[in-house]
Amino acid sequence: MNIEQYIKEYHDGRSDWFIEEVSTVANQSRVLKVMNLKDYLSGQHAITQRPNEYYNGKEFVPRRIVLQYAKTLLNFQTAYLMQNPVTLTGNETVVKEYQRVNKKGKYDRFNMSVLDKVNKYGMVAEYVYLDKGVIKSKLIDSSESYPIYDNENNLIAFIEAYVTDGISYYVVYTDDVVYKYDNLGGDLRLVAQYSNLSGLPIIYHNQNELSDVEGRSDLEDYISILDSMEDLLSKYTDGFYKFMNPIPVAIGQQLKGDGLPVQVKWTPLSRHKFFIFKVGRRTRISTIRQPEEQVRLDKGDDPPLFFVRKPSSR
Repeated sequence: MNIEQYIKEYHDGRSDWFIEEVSTVANQSRVLKVMNLKDYLSGQHAITQRPNEYYNGKEFVPRRIVLQYAKTLLNFQTAYLMQNPVTLTGNETVVKEYQRVNKKGKYDRFNMSVLDKVNKYGMVAEYVYLDKGVIKSKLIDSSESYPIYDNENNLIAFIEAYVTDGISYYVVYTDDVVYKYDNLGGDLRLVAQYSNLSGLPIIYHNQNELSDVEGRSDLEDYISILDSMEDLLSKYTDGFYKFMNPIPVAIGQQLKGDGLPVQVKWTPLSRHKFFIFKVGRRTRISTIRQPEEQVRLDKGDDPPLFFVRKPSSR
C-alpha cells in the first residue's frame, strides 16, 4: 500500500487528510505520554500535587521532596553508551569520505542526541537533507512526529506537526516530495513543496513488548520507584514537625533533713523517678523504680532534687 491508497481508504481522498491523521486517538495518546514524560523530567512530579493539610486546627504545608534521579540515570546511560565516537572500518577511500561527512555534519554530537531522546521518550526521527552541498540531519521531536505505517508495518509517509504562536504547521514527507502547510490567516494553505532527495525520515526506537513500530521510554521503569521514595521521604520529614514535639514537664520538691521520706508520691506521668545528688564536683544519679524504694545518702551528700520525666506519646 502506498500513501495515495492510504489517503483514499482511510481519509476519503481529502486534501487535508494529514490534519485528521494527526488528530487520531492513537496519535494523540502517544503524544500525551511523551508530554507527560517531559513534564516529569522538568520537575513536575506527583509529589508536587500533594495538598495542604490541617493539624491542630491550623493549616499545615507538607513537605514535597522532589528527587531528580531519573535525569541522572538517563544521562549516565547515554554518556556510557556514547562515550567513544563511532569507529568506521573498511575501504580506506570510502572510510575517509564517511569521516568527512561525519565531521562536517557534526554527527558525533547528533548521535548523542538521538540516543538521549530514545532513552527518554522511546523514539525519535531523523531527516537527512542537503544544505549548500553539506549533508546534514534534522532531529524531529517525538511529540511532533506522526509516522504512518501500512498494515504490514511499512513506513509509507511521515507527518511533522507543531504549533508556534498560535499557528499550526504541517510538514508532510513522502518518498518523493516534501509538502509544507500552515494555517496563517485562518485558512490552510500550501506554503512550499520540495523534492525529497533522502526519502522518508529514519525512525529510531527501542524495544517494546506491545508494539513493533513504537518504542517504550526507559523513564517509565523509574517513575513508580522514585514516586514511592519521594512520598516516603516527604512523609517521614513531616513526622518530625507533626508528631515528635512533646511538651517536657518537670516537678520538683526540695528534700530537707538527713534522708528521703519513706512515702514517695507516685504519679502516672512516669514509671521512673530520678534523684540527682551532688557530691563535690561530681554528680550521681539514682533511680527509684518503685514507690517503696528508698535511697540512702552517703555522708556529706547534699539533698537531692526530684524530677519526673513525661514519656513521649506514641
